[in-house]
Amino acid sequence: MSKEKKMRPVPYTVTAITTCAMLMALGAVLKKFSIPLAPLGFHSQSLSFLFFIPMLAGILYGPMLGGLVGMGAELIGALVLGATTGPYFPGFTLSAALCGVLPGLVFMKRTQRPAFWQVGLVVIATQLIASLGLNTWFIAYLRAQPYLVIFVSRVPLALATAAVYAVLMPILLRVIPRVYTHWEAPAPKEKAEDQTV
Repeated sequence: MSKEKKMRPVPYTVTAITTCAMLMALGAVLKKFSIPLAPLGFHSQSLSFLFFIPMLAGILYGPMLGGLVGMGAELIGALVLGATTGPYFPGFTLSAALCGVLPGLVFMKRTQRPAFWQVGLVVIATQLIASLGLNTWFIAYLRAQPYLVIFVSRVPLALATAAVYAVLMPILLRVIPRVYTHWEAPAPKEKAEDQTV
């Protein structure tokens, strides 16, 4: 019985869908107001919380909604609101979607709120894979420059951004009301019964 409970899928409720729609809009706005850091020597790197939003959606509601939030936020931000870091490229949409899918796959079957360190590790890994890994490859392709050169220049900011995400995400998950999550309230601790014959 307990195993079936742990495998309970993420419910696609009205609350989940409307919350993800709001997160998608917020992500698009955050993309619009990202800060280009090329003048500081970072190749097409920008300081933005765009990837933070699909990560949050993925952790709360699973990989499907998380991926849709990332994809939608990137598309709306680039095509509707207008990109601030260059022309639209579908590879960046893939990276944004991946930021929602990966954390969602890790936490989708949990019935309890994940621990601080678990969220931190998953967020760091996702940020490094999607931003430092994939986006660097896409930028190298678009600029026709060596991957390693751009990769090295992006490492400091990528690590700093991952660290910020890793601190902010667990704190945010602690203050979000349970009604906006798929986690159950922790079960009360039962007192051990005296076994007497």
